[in-house]
Amino acid sequence: MAIAADDTSVVARHHGGGRISAILPERLETAGPASLQLLDEQGHPMGAPVVAGLRVNGDYARLRARIDPGLPPGQYAAELHAGDGVRRLTVAVDPLVSLRVDPPLLRLAGAAGAALQAPIMLANAGNVPAELPENGLVGVYEVNGVETAIGHAYRADAEDGNQILARFIEELRKGYGGLVKLRLEGAAGALPPGKARALTITATLPTRLQSGRTYTGVWPFMNLNYAVRVEVGGQAAPANQGQATSG
Repeated sequence: MAIAADDTSVVARHHGGGRISAILPERLETAGPASLQLLDEQGHPMGAPVVAGLRVNGDYARLRARIDPGLPPGQYAAELHAGDGVRRLTVAVDPLVSLRVDPPLLRLAGAAGAALQAPIMLANAGNVPAELPENGLVGVYEVNGVETAIGHAYRADAEDGNQILARFIEELRKGYGGLVKLRLEGAAGALPPGKARALTITATLPTRLQSGRTYTGVWPFMNLNYAVRVEVGGQAAPANQGQATSG
């Protein structure tokens, strides 16, 4: 397979997690394993070459490869070695913030109004520093609250559609538990790429939560939609009482 040399018009795009792909705009007679070598500004190899795959699709070929996911943003010259030829191309790496959280579900258990704490671990799998939020708010809603509201509205002793709708909205409002206030202890300072940090979440539960019920919500920050589950027990508690579990 002959590949044109010194043609940098092809750009391989980064899709996160080190995955890159590109379209080679020429007909290739064969496809299969190849290797991709990144080059520095002086044209010297950057680390070892990585395995690349070529797949022929009509009059073009698709290139796929996986590079270091922590490679800083920028454009890098590269050489694609396949068969008996070499093609020079450009690898474009965009800034990417990609946080991972453990546990994936934050479980809180305590009385309404309680202040709880739970440990979490945040890891930065992207290629730029991540500025972590110090505070957050999560609106929580009773589990099965929508289904309950539909059932009550369906069974409402009313013929007028507006009255039935009003009953549905009223029941939905009853299922809303309010805002859980969150604070990330130890979040000060950017989290560098490839690093992890142990943090503590302090959560203050709303006072309107009803004992014996379970509520859920989502805390969106950066690339995460962090699921939160609150199990309410006992009477309303003053601050610093209650328990938190995670996992």
